[in-house]
This record gives sequence, structure tokens and C-alpha cells, in this order.
Amino acid sequence: MNLKQNRDNIYKHVILTGDLDRNMEHELYVLQTYLLSLYNEALTSEVNLIDNNLFKRDEFELCEEDIRRITVLMDLKKTIASASTENLAAYNLAERLSLASILSDKSQQSMSFKSSTVSIKKASELIDYDNFTMNYLTLEALRHYKRFHYKIFYQSQIEEKIYEPGLFITSERVIKMIAKLLHIGMDLPDSKSVIYQPIVFNCSSRTPFILELFSRTMWLLSRTRREMKVSTIEDYEKVMGVLQKQLKMVLDKKPIDFKSLTDEMADVNFDVAMQQWQKEKDDELKILLKMHPCIQEIKETFITQNEEYLYKNRMSVVKRGGNFPKVLEKKTNGTIFAQLTKNEREFLIYDVVNNKTNDMTLQQKIMISDITHVVIGKNCKHAHLCKMSSLAFSIIINHSENQVNFIAKDERTACHWTDAFNLLTGNKRRSDFYKRELDELVEMDVMLQIIELQNVRIPKHPPPVPPPPLQMKPPE
Repeated sequence: MNLKQNRDNIYKHVILTGDLDRNMEHELYVLQTYLLSLYNEALTSEVNLIDNNLFKRDEFELCEEDIRRITVLMDLKKTIASASTENLAAYNLAERLSLASILSDKSQQSMSFKSSTVSIKKASELIDYDNFTMNYLTLEALRHYKRFHYKIFYQSQIEEKIYEPGLFITSERVIKMIAKLLHIGMDLPDSKSVIYQPIVFNCSSRTPFILELFSRTMWLLSRTRREMKVSTIEDYEKVMGVLQKQLKMVLDKKPIDFKSLTDEMADVNFDVAMQQWQKEKDDELKILLKMHPCIQEIKETFITQNEEYLYKNRMSVVKRGGNFPKVLEKKTNGTIFAQLTKNEREFLIYDVVNNKTNDMTLQQKIMISDITHVVIGKNCKHAHLCKMSSLAFSIIINHSENQVNFIAKDERTACHWTDAFNLLTGNKRRSDFYKRELDELVEMDVMLQIIELQNVRIPKHPPPVPPPPLQMKPPE
């Protein structure tokens, strides 16, 4: 199953063809899980830092002179592109370059910092090296990182020395983070997952996917730490939380090769991660507001309250009254003023004699109980006289042809008046404006109600009522 030829065939003839259905993606995920399970033994086997038979701490730790230099964030794309096997073989540790002498492009120089301005305890003072252990996979990842990406490796060395908790602890965290996201060490593959990584089927033994992913993740950690402006151990967990989110976002994109992986790593900065976090939080809140039974119970209460508010709002509009064009059979001529009486029993229509002086004469008095239908939009006979059919509405009196036609100045006004007529006549029909306003008001009330429960898991069912006490003693 792990033969290079078999993986190449899967990559060329299955993955690169694209348009894979969900079942095929799941099968690739399962196969990937079994392939990566070969790392499980190295992940669970531990090595002590004082075991000189396996490695020497001097290979990975810096002397005091190195951490007094200015560091500049490496450009990931340029650094990886320049790392060839020949250059690495010729590289001499005694002649290594400090990060101060390795310049990335101008846009990254603004992110430089001086280690001398940071006064914190050394990581070596906080680690009990006699008892600290790390797994073999972490050790192998560090060796690969140093051998193939030495420039950004020394960058990580300096930063972990300065900012704590140290290269070994951080590397261990990153390896376990990668293992968790790729489901390494699971007893059985997830029965629903479809997240597979094409590079697993296309990488060589010289550049294993896990080790290359570790190297790029360590660079991403350096950039994220600078973007978050973190310089103390107190914020370490926050940085690692953001890093895990960024790494998950990259893996969800399923980069097709190492170049795509590098590009995705470079694109997922701290701001992008925060935007994605906020989007997921908003989506989760929408589902909570829509589906949770406890929230639905609260919403029902607020719907009733806000329907009363909207009723008062619509009544205030028609009681205040408004001017409308006077509609004749085939044209409009003049102006009418329509108004609801304060007792909400009669509807008055005036003929406006003079618009400047507002001289009016009462033309018609209609009892609300006599209004039998409210006609809206294209169903109105005078809809052709309007710029938009949605501006037209009519009230029909006593099921007869006796009706009053209106043309609103805008869609909002038309909706307010038709809502008012429907509320007065007991018709359940409501405009889109009414529904939208009701939803917004209810959502705001619910949000205010549960604002204290932010980041608190709300149970789906209320807790049971405790039984009454066995003995009731009257107060003395």
C-alpha cells in the first residue's frame, strides 16, 4: 500500500482528475490515515533530552551571542526555493550565518525586532532537562528542519530562546498539533471525514509530508507571533491556538503540492484567521438562534411583544395620515389625504383643495368594519399608473366594487399602510418589511437576553426540578 508507484498512480489517475465525489474523498482519507499511521510508533516513543546516545542538545540550542542579534522574518517562498540539497551538503555549521545577515524582501523588514529589548527568563531556566522528554517524531522533524531549511530553523531557534518556552517544547506542541489534525494515532479513521491531503500521495522519502509541514508550520508560528505582537510566555497559549486554526485552514484547502502548501501558508495570516474565526462564530450563533429549543421558547415571548410594538408603529403611521394622488379611472388628478381616527374605528378621506394651504374637504368616511379586502400590487386595477406595481394598493368596501385606490410614494410607505389595513381587518398577511423588522427586533432582544451567556454552552433541556425536602420545619 505504501509503495511509491501505487501512491503515484493514485495521485495521477484519481486525485489530479478532480471532481471526486464524497465517497471517493472518504476512501482517500482512510488510505491516508493508514499511511500516516506509520508515524504512530515514533509519535508515542519518547527520548530524554539528556540521552547523548541519540542526540546532543548543542545541535539545536544557541549560544548567548546568537540571541543578541537582530532577527528579520524570513520570506518562506524564497527561503524554501533556495534550499537545495547541494547547498545544504556544502553548508558548514562553523560558518553559519546569523539571521541579521540574511535579508528577506523590504516588505518584511518592518517586522524586525531586537531581542535585547525583551527582558524575560531564559527558557533553559524553566525546563527540567533531566526529566523532560520528547517523542522521536519531534526529534526527526527538528533534524529535517535544520538540514533542509536552516535559515528559518535558526530564526525559530532564536525566537524560542527569547520568547519561551523553548525550541523543544514548541516543536513537541507543533508535532502533536499536526498529528491531531491528520488523525495520526486514532484507533479507527473517522467514518465521516473527507479531508485528505494530496501531497501525502505525491511526496518522496527525502521530503516526507509530515516533516515538511512541520518546517513550514514553525515559520508560520514566527510570523503569527509577530503579527500578534506577542513577547511573553503569558500569551503563548493564545499564539498556539491561532496557529492551530491557521494550520487547519491550510489543510482544509487540500494543497496539491508543496508549492501550493507554501502559498497557502503565506496567505493565511493572523487577520485571515480571525476573520474565519468570527465567521464561524457568527454561523454557530445563527444555528443556535434558529435551532436551539430553549432559544425558541424565548423567541416566542419576544415575537408576541414585538408584534404589539409593530402594531402600534403601523397605527401611528395611518393616524398621522398622508397625501396620495387622486386616482381616477385612467389617470391621476389632484390629491387626497387619508387618515385613521384616534379610536381606530373610522377611516377618513379628504379631498385636498389647495396643497399650499392644506385646505381640505371631507370626501368619504369609511367604517373599518366595512373594509373586507386589501388588494396589493399587480392585482390592483390602477397598477399600470404606478412606476412600480408594488406601490399600488386598494381597499374594497363590503365586497362590492366600491373601493379606494392608493399610490404610495415608495415601497416602504405602501408596506406600512397595507400592514395597517391588514392588522385592522384581522388579515394575517404581512409585508416583507414587517417580517424583516420583526425578525431584527426579536434577534436583538434574544441577543441581549443571552449576552451574559457568551462562550457558555446552553443545555438543550432545562435541568430537572429537585424533589421537595423530606421534612418541612416552620420558621422559629
